[in-house]
Amino acid sequence: MIRQGTLSGHWALDVIYVLVYLYTQIAEGIMVKSKQRLSQGHVSRPVAGKPVIQIERVQTGIRIEKRLLKVLKGLAEYKDMTLGDMLEGIILHAFDGKHPFSEETRRRIAALKEIYKLDLDASASHRLLEKLDDLKVSQARKKRKGDR
Repeated sequence: MIRQGTLSGHWALDVIYVLVYLYTQIAEGIMVKSKQRLSQGHVSRPVAGKPVIQIERVQTGIRIEKRLLKVLKGLAEYKDMTLGDMLEGIILHAFDGKHPFSEETRRRIAALKEIYKLDLDASASHRLLEKLDDLKVSQARKKRKGDR
């Protein structure tokens, strides 16, 4: 006996049907937006009046200090950017000898450094050495990849 007002006669199944429908609608919307962003040469924050520059990006596997990465990810999230977009901006500014951050952003960085207990500054540059255990794990992973 099917209860009036339900698709299947069981409210739990109806809830599942609705959730599956919503999931597929959201997933399709995300895919469409992703395809649009890729086809338009995605720029996280287009600069008004400036043309989009189409580039080719590559996936890279860099190693970076753990707390530094947390601060970078937090800042990228705050700025509503991808980590890659933010790093590209920082690097391009550095190449031109320009400071990439406003005073407000530098205050946000200071707050994130405090949250993630990042006590490193520019004076630590080129002096960072991985713990022996971390280095051994990294080398073991490389070896396993080479064995494949």
